[in-house]
Amino acid sequence: MSSTDRKYLTLRLISAAFGWVYILSIPMTLGLVIYAVFFDGPWTYAAIGPFAGVISRRLVNGFDAHAQRVAITAYLTIQGVPQDAANDLWFEAYKEGGTEGVSQLFYLSDELVERFGQL
Repeated sequence: MSSTDRKYLTLRLISAAFGWVYILSIPMTLGLVIYAVFFDGPWTYAAIGPFAGVISRRLVNGFDAHAQRVAITAYLTIQGVPQDAANDLWFEAYKEGGTEGVSQLFYLSDELVERFGQL
């Protein structure tokens, strides 16, 4: 297993862990609101659920985007695009269109290989 594969899998596992925190924050919030309303529990506990959910979701998005960058730059590098150019292409695509813009790199990869193969 290459270091790129290891890095990609590590990022995906971290993303999955925060994804489960995000998923579990929804019933946790409902339970803590019920606890606060019907059993005189503190409302600060009820604020923990949405806060954990929002933070976890942002972390999931960040780790997913980073894992996608690792995969796409590795793919472009294998296709013959220099590493620096692959990183720059990913950054430009992400800056312009987010993750949707980055997914277009797979469709344009043949054109990119032809263009950078002539350098």
